[in-house]
Amino acid sequence: MNFTLLHTYVLIILLSIFLVLNKTNKRNIFISILINIILLLSTLLHTVLNSGGLERISWGSYLPFLALSLLYPISFLKIEYNFAVLRKLFLLINLLNIIVGILIVYQSFFVKLFFINHFSMGYPELVSNMLAFDKPVNVFGSHAIASNFFFLLFYMSYQTFIHTKSKFSLSLALADLYLIANLKSVSSYILLLIGVILIFVHLVREYRFFKVVGLPIAAIFSAVYVYNPSSAIRSVFNSKNNGFLGRYSNDGVFADTISYITHNLLPVGLWYSEDFFVTDSGYIVYFLKGSIFMVAAIYIGLFFLMRHNISNRRIANSLFVIFCMFEVGYPMLTFHRMLCILPFVMIYLNNLEKVEVTEKQPVKISSAKKLLSQHGS
Repeated sequence: MNFTLLHTYVLIILLSIFLVLNKTNKRNIFISILINIILLLSTLLHTVLNSGGLERISWGSYLPFLALSLLYPISFLKIEYNFAVLRKLFLLINLLNIIVGILIVYQSFFVKLFFINHFSMGYPELVSNMLAFDKPVNVFGSHAIASNFFFLLFYMSYQTFIHTKSKFSLSLALADLYLIANLKSVSSYILLLIGVILIFVHLVREYRFFKVVGLPIAAIFSAVYVYNPSSAIRSVFNSKNNGFLGRYSNDGVFADTISYITHNLLPVGLWYSEDFFVTDSGYIVYFLKGSIFMVAAIYIGLFFLMRHNISNRRIANSLFVIFCMFEVGYPMLTFHRMLCILPFVMIYLNNLEKVEVTEKQPVKISSAKKLLSQHGS
């Protein structure tokens, strides 16, 4: 059996168990049911009206949507977690990812050979092509997918730095940005810019030195890169083989898919055709399979998932926007690895708020005891 398919089966079983044993987000139960109805009804209507045979229905493509619809109603808020363990686990994952990525950037033959022999993505040559250009795609195979995962790791390290003032977390966040820069793609350069802006704005707000020195330096660098970008960056953004032009131009991979969407009101559901390109854009894939109703259901459900499971509204809204950006370059919400890591991301970010409170609490208690002892004496 295909490993991805097996992985998705296991994920569906685990999500089903978790959904039954824990409290649910009632608002998202309706959205989850709606996603399944839209997808299955679109499949039925397209098959009947186009006289298509059942053999053209790709039932395997239904599994990621089923897994997503099972994830949406789950409430992780009321479950108690040991944040110290969560943080150590995150640090271990992030450190390992950074070390492996740096080894690839610096052309470690054995690391590259390991990934070529044991990992694949898309088409057989994709991983080897990525590694040939020293792109640290690690276990993700594609620079588009890797840049999204690396940015999530960056954002978690960045938020950890903000809440705990840990310089080590800031170092990890900068290392994540270094890996993103070396992926050398449109999405990675955009995410790199966003990451640099986030860190810079925070440092300017918190430290006077960066207000005096950082702002002029940032202005100079911004002017240089806006008016005279490097040839490498220019070639990436102008390439018609990948990036936005490779996807959305008249000659892009989505040309036939967009043509179908603009000339047909009926979505295809789970129906398969070689004319349709069903990766590299969540918005187009969801629209193709379930029209605007599917797009609305998926992103409204995502919004409520974030708002329900992350108590800090600013972080919840930011994470929602981040995923909306991811979806421009790849349908991450139906990618089995993202479905596995997303609960951990929400749980970790939500518990950052709690650890800030608990770290302050002992100081107040000890101060109260000191006052009582002085009063007693």
